Amino acid sequence: MTGMYLIVRDGYFTLILLSLGTTLATIYFFLTKTSDDSFAVFLGWAILMLSKSFVDYSGSGLENPATHLILIIFFYYFFQTEFPAPPRRLFLLSGLACLATLNRMDSLLFFMPALVYVFWKQHSFRDIRQLVFGFTPFVLWEIFLSFLLWIPFSEYLLCQAWGGCATKSALQPGGVVFS
Repeated sequence: MTGMYLIVRDGYFTLILLSLGTTLATIYFFLTKTSDDSFAVFLGWAILMLSKSFVDYSGSGLENPATHLILIIFFYYFFQTEFPAPPRRLFLLSGLACLATLNRMDSLLFFMPALVYVFWKQHSFRDIRQLVFGFTPFVLWEIFLSFLLWIPFSEYLLCQAWGGCATKSALQPGGVVFS
């Protein structure tokens, strides 16, 4: 985002352009990689374009468009996988799920059934390590967050649970962290 900001010099338009570019990449990937049946691709594209929620959420911020792009790339590679899968494919699938989880933690729910299926189909514990290695960035982030805030989840969730942040967050060992 910083590189794009250096070109545009406006934070609002930088975010909108990145959001639009990510959404266009998602649509391009969907149109070119998902199916050879042109009617099915057109029908899927029409459903997305007529979906008010997809259009609204794809144009607001970068979190949702990035999640959409990671989802479509993940499931493209997931459906291309033959079992037992090679270790590089397992690492790719878990790495994409990790990236989506770092982007938005609740998006892990989209990936868990597929990852459990991959785990079930693999017959070698050595190959399962690749699934664990793919989630290493998320585990490291959670460890860092735990040391920073003394809690293994974001301050935003903490504030929601308490119904406000001002005094209760300041009393915690991590103090007030502004993001």
